[in-house]
Amino acid sequence: MTQMVTVDDMKIGLRATFRTVIDQDRIDAYADVAEDHNPIHVDAEYAAGTRFGTTIAHGMLVAGFFQHPLTELVTPGGVSTKYEIRMMAPVPPGTEIEAFAECVAIDTERRRATSSIIVLQTTSKRYCIKGACYCGSLQVLERAKRSTPVIL
Repeated sequence: MTQMVTVDDMKIGLRATFRTVIDQDRIDAYADVAEDHNPIHVDAEYAAGTRFGTTIAHGMLVAGFFQHPLTELVTPGGVSTKYEIRMMAPVPPGTEIEAFAECVAIDTERRRATSSIIVLQTTSKRYCIKGACYCGSLQVLERAKRSTPVIL
């Protein structure tokens, strides 16, 4: 049986990373899943006439890649309950990105941890996404669900 991760296992400075390349196939697949076919993402001819000069990845596609390192930090046993993100730069197809998650605060009383989340372009070191994620213990959330609604 897999050992559950709890807030007690978290440490300030605990960090994980993930690298990948965002290509047009991924952008197109995301457009299909999200039903977001904005031409800036999927139409090269249209996008060539914009200030970007090419298609760009959906911001939420790029942001989604911070979940991989975040999952390494908090699972099994933890669950993300709130995200605060800022989209800072476009990501054209063919761009390698690196996503980071780092535990920056622990609230042992409420059984929650806060992680800084960043996605950057590896070549230029340009920030694409910056923000925070708040994670709680599944056990605490289950108890709260049974007694009162959790409003996040």
